Formats: sequence, C-alpha cells, structure tokens
Amino acid sequence: GWRATGIEMNPTLWAVSSIRRLFSPPHVRKNCKFILGNMWSSRADLRLENAVMIFGVKPLMPKIADKISRECSSGTHVLSYRFRVPMFDETATRGEDSGSNSGFLAADLVYDHEEMRVYRVQ
Repeated sequence: GWRATGIEMNPTLWAVSSIRRLFSPPHVRKNCKFILGNMWSSRADLRLENAVMIFGVKPLMPKIADKISRECSSGTHVLSYRFRVPMFDETATRGEDSGSNSGFLAADLVYDHEEMRVYRVQ
C-alpha cells in the first residue's frame, strides 16, 4: 500500500484523523501518520511519500505544484480534491530560464472525475 503523511493546520481535524488512524487496520497505522502543522515547514518533507492527497485552495495550487516538483520522486501519486494542480505542458513554448516552469507540475493525469483528480509525477 501507499505510505502517506497528513499535514493539518486545524487542530480539530488533526485530532479526528489521528484518532481514526488508531482504529484502522495495522497496515494502515504503519503506513500513515498525521502532523499538526503547516505544509510549508521543514517537518513537511514529502521525499519519502509515494502518495500525496491535497485539500488545497485554488490560489495555493501553483505553490503546492512547486513543493511536489521539488520533493516528490517520479511515480508519486498526487490526489487532488476540487482544484486542479497546474500541470506543465511540454508542448508549450518555454523560455531558456529553468525557473520558467515554476508553479507547474510535470505529471500525467491518470484520473479525472467530477471533483477528484489523480496525477502521477513524471
């Protein structure tokens, strides 16, 4: 199964998630954890995760795409509820500057139904 870390700023939602985890099957408890905090902190390192679930808001999606691009390895699945993660279009004209793709994720869209999307990082 996937290994995942939940990062929640709301203490109530963090507590509910953490308690539900305690009553989950052993393989779920082993492969997931929840952190009370901010996803932009150093504690929120996504390098070891192979799945990332996002309940973000539209204005933050480019910043989230940058974080995933920097920290997630190829093959990581990114699940996004409601808002789309801006994807890098390889066919688009790009500048010479390597930073010109900032705010976009190099990924394949593998599922898109109603408000749920799943991407696989390239």
